[in-house]
Amino acid sequence: MFQAEQVLTPAAKPKSRLQQAAIRAHPVGLVTLQRSLRPEEMILEYVLDEPSSFCLHISRTSAAVTVLPAGRRRIEDLVERHVAEIRSKKSTTETGENLYSLLVQPMRGLESKSRVIIVRDGKLHLVSFGSLEGASGAILCRVPHRVLCSFRNRSVPD
Repeated sequence: MFQAEQVLTPAAKPKSRLQQAAIRAHPVGLVTLQRSLRPEEMILEYVLDEPSSFCLHISRTSAAVTVLPAGRRRIEDLVERHVAEIRSKKSTTETGENLYSLLVQPMRGLESKSRVIIVRDGKLHLVSFGSLEGASGAILCRVPHRVLCSFRNRSVPD
């Protein structure tokens, strides 16, 4: 992570081609992003904030924002409990179900996708989305998914 930050941190004069690309990078338009997706793919990009958190979900044919049923503090507290349970080899059923109901269950159209790309924010980087299971037995690991890092800069300190 430190090396990635050093390479991607804007410098007065770029020292590498990667830094040049990072400095000149332009956001990709929604239509361009959608065209790059396969029909069976969906992107879930999480944005944790207070009082509400959000998930931007994008497929080849649609894009929407879902307001998650919890804010940053509640989600990150639950993530910390979930990780602590894993490390202490305790049951993660309750925290896993709670995280699933907050992060995965509200997403419409996910059940029809066979590939999911997840862009996490904050402490969601600690969560293995494939291990989350809903109360009904629904589980994301049945769907092949990729996890991408979010290098979003925050102007307001946590």
